Amino acid sequence: MKNILSLKIMGLEKTEELSFEVLTLINFGYGGRDSSQIQAHIDEVKELNLPVPGVVPTVFPLSNHLITTEKLVQVQHGKTNGEVEFVLLYQDNNWYVGVSSDHTDRYLESYAIPHSKQAYPNFMANEVWKVEDVMEHWDQIQINSWITDNGERKHYQSGTFADILPLEFWKKRLVELNVLESGVVVLTGTVATIERNLLFGEKFEYEIADPILNRKISSFYNLVELMPPLE
Repeated sequence: MKNILSLKIMGLEKTEELSFEVLTLINFGYGGRDSSQIQAHIDEVKELNLPVPGVVPTVFPLSNHLITTEKLVQVQHGKTNGEVEFVLLYQDNNWYVGVSSDHTDRYLESYAIPHSKQAYPNFMANEVWKVEDVMEHWDQIQINSWITDNGERKHYQSGTFADILPLEFWKKRLVELNVLESGVVVLTGTVATIERNLLFGEKFEYEIADPILNRKISSFYNLVELMPPLE
């Protein structure tokens, strides 16, 4: 299935349009640098009686249409939520970085994690930065998310790129998997939640912020729960 993302490259001097055809989509999980932070996230999942990984980082190849810049998702129940991640895109020998949300069905996850990853789209903002513009201060880039539940907005996740495995790791891993080619999109794993538990709601906001260049990329999407099935 063809999936072409209409993106904007937010350069240091100008903004450019980027038509990005997604050929390969990889969703990595548990991609933190700090093993204690990885364990904290695993503990969050355990509390919901969900399966935990045997290998980290985990690798979930997804259908290429499951990345979108849309701002609305229809869900079947109230136990789905997002996780903020930085997303890497590679096209024509150029690397770009943006912000994304790995939206997961937690109910389905209790049966099969790969199936839960395939159930809903991954979301990303329609703006990206050139990796070369931020490499010198990569670890200082901040990453945050917020969840709104019954009208109450809560700061859900907070960290920096230093919490997640570095760019060179992901490049090497993609070579090992034989998928480093133009058109690849990589979600790189999330940071632990502030309250150390999973929250759910009707709106998810996600953001990366560059304190050195004083700029940010942010987006959101709303969740609409479908009527119950009639069986």
